[in-house]
This record gives sequence, structure tokens and C-alpha cells, in this order.
Amino acid sequence: MRFSMKMMFAPYIELRMQPSERGSIEYGSMEDAYAASKDLVERFLLHMHEMGIILHLAKTLDQVAEENHLSKIGAVTVEIGEVSGIVTDLFEDAWNYFSKKHPVLTGSELRIETIPAVTHCEGCGENYETVAYGRICPYCGSGETWLIRGNECIIKEIEAE
Repeated sequence: MRFSMKMMFAPYIELRMQPSERGSIEYGSMEDAYAASKDLVERFLLHMHEMGIILHLAKTLDQVAEENHLSKIGAVTVEIGEVSGIVTDLFEDAWNYFSKKHPVLTGSELRIETIPAVTHCEGCGENYETVAYGRICPYCGSGETWLIRGNECIIKEIEAE
């Protein structure tokens, strides 16, 4: 079964680590322990944004599966805006981790499509590529601009059984 849906979701979800997911490691010196813990915290914080989005995505897909009596989701296509702040490598890592924790998603494929960022200029009415030119209009130099698209995260399609 294949169906498409447009669904935007909020990327801000609280993430809690279960006691069973915590571990302990012994280090040779305090400096080694500090360096390792700093690296761990940095990696966790980098993944936190993507993990929150994936948690929400997984919960949404669980609901869709339940509402539509689906036993397994084979693939999910997600459109991610070019300036959404989502790091796709980290997003895929988070997907690989959390899809194993949701039976309906186990073994499912995540497909990512990029939505190009486009900005509109109020000064001259032109649209232009956001990443190439930023907030200042390349046509007239105006700073009166706004993002038309490119910061979304949308479930585009779900392939299911």
C-alpha cells in the first residue's frame, strides 16, 4: 500500500535518557574523563535537535499505522528544507536508532528529499536562492526579504503493508 500525505511537525520535543541506556566507563586520568565527557555532551547536543524531530516523526508514524491498520511501514519519504537547521547525517543516525524501537518501523527505509530555500524581496518583488545570497536581495540590495520555503520538515510519502 502506498499513500502520500503532507504533514508538518514541530521539531521541539523533550528527550529523556532511560536509566537502562546509561553506562559507566573508567578513564586513566581526570583530563581523559573530561575530554571524553565533553565530546559525549557535544555529540549529544548535536543530535538532540534531530532526535527530537525523529521522536515526533516516529510517534506520528505509529499513529498513522494504527489509524490505517498498517502492520509495517517499509519506507518514509521526508522533505527537509535546505535552511531548516536539520543535519541530514545526524537525522539518519537518529532514524536508525529510533526506528528499531518502534516495531512498525523496524527495518524501514528513510528517504530524504531537500526543499530548496527561496526568499522573496518586498523591495523589488523578485524571488531568489536563499543559500546563495542570504537575506540581502541580489537584484535590488534590499533587506526587506522573507523566506518563502526551505525551512520545512514534511512527511511526503509513507510506503506500508
